[in-house]
Amino acid sequence: PLASIPPFRISDFLLYTPFIMMPVMYFLAMLLACQCSAFRVMQYNVEWLFLDYYSPADCPGQGCTWTDADRAETHMTAVADVVSAVRPDLLNICEVEGMHEIDTLAQLSRDDSGKALQGHFVKGTDTATGQNVGLLTSLPVLDMYRLNDRVAFPVPGSTCAAESAIDAVGNTKQLRGSSDEGVSKNYVAKIQWMGVDITVFGAHFLAYPDRSDRCVKREAQAAVVADAVADALKTSEVILLGDFNDYDAEVPDKNNNRPISLVLDTLKNGTAARPYDRVLRSAAEWVGQGDRYSDWWDKNGDCAAEDGELGAIDHVLLSPALFDRIDDVFFYHAYTESCDRNTSDHYPLVVDLV
Repeated sequence: PLASIPPFRISDFLLYTPFIMMPVMYFLAMLLACQCSAFRVMQYNVEWLFLDYYSPADCPGQGCTWTDADRAETHMTAVADVVSAVRPDLLNICEVEGMHEIDTLAQLSRDDSGKALQGHFVKGTDTATGQNVGLLTSLPVLDMYRLNDRVAFPVPGSTCAAESAIDAVGNTKQLRGSSDEGVSKNYVAKIQWMGVDITVFGAHFLAYPDRSDRCVKREAQAAVVADAVADALKTSEVILLGDFNDYDAEVPDKNNNRPISLVLDTLKNGTAARPYDRVLRSAAEWVGQGDRYSDWWDKNGDCAAEDGELGAIDHVLLSPALFDRIDDVFFYHAYTESCDRNTSDHYPLVVDLV
């Protein structure tokens, strides 16, 4: 019987190897293409990510959460651990001091996957806090700049207050025609992903969603960004993300917090004078309402995070073609909020595109 088995010839092996290997190579190529095309976007307010002392805000120090240099460094490490766990391809961070902190975060969050985040930064104009927004991404940034326009407030159709607003101590302030507002913390970045031109807008708006004196200014900030988004939508897709310090009436958060402003409506649809050709949609639509929360405000000062103190003021808005490519969205709730935290009083919002 052994004599009936033809002898092994190297020529036969060479002849049939391509037919054997082609399906294997095709599978590996498709797997690699899938891995390369996946794109993870992350929005994260990193809460006073300062390493260098900034005297106007006394931070690190008594003016911010991290009271000394050691705590600031511990905070940096904790934030880097979060970024390393999520492994984004594009990360917008709010409340960062500058390029030193961005580079440090990029270095500490490196892993063995071969994906390296590069930091990008345009200094803002908030001299009171010294806070800025920053971009880290594994993709090349083709251009980056900031918006310096200003818009008068109240904007037309404002839902904050027609003639006046109430400030932090309950005083009525006359507002009509009083001033204008810009976005002190913002950037615009141009990238390409899978051959698609994308304009990324990162921003951090004025705080206190329930104060009407801040509401009118935040509406003006939204109008500044919306006008730029309207232009960008003519030639590219758009990712608009940041801490907008406001709620979304169409996509309510865990506690049904409702906005008193037009901020999210303006950012999604454009201004009355310049409506978008293509409206933006919130990635949070993909998340169940019970999990829609990105920040903790300790209302009663007891240092314990309670359900009623959670809300969603961080957002990722996408143009339709990108929204249609969403594969998953989640708020990263992997740590517990308290006054002893080393991470942040915000949670990351993560969006996977394919």
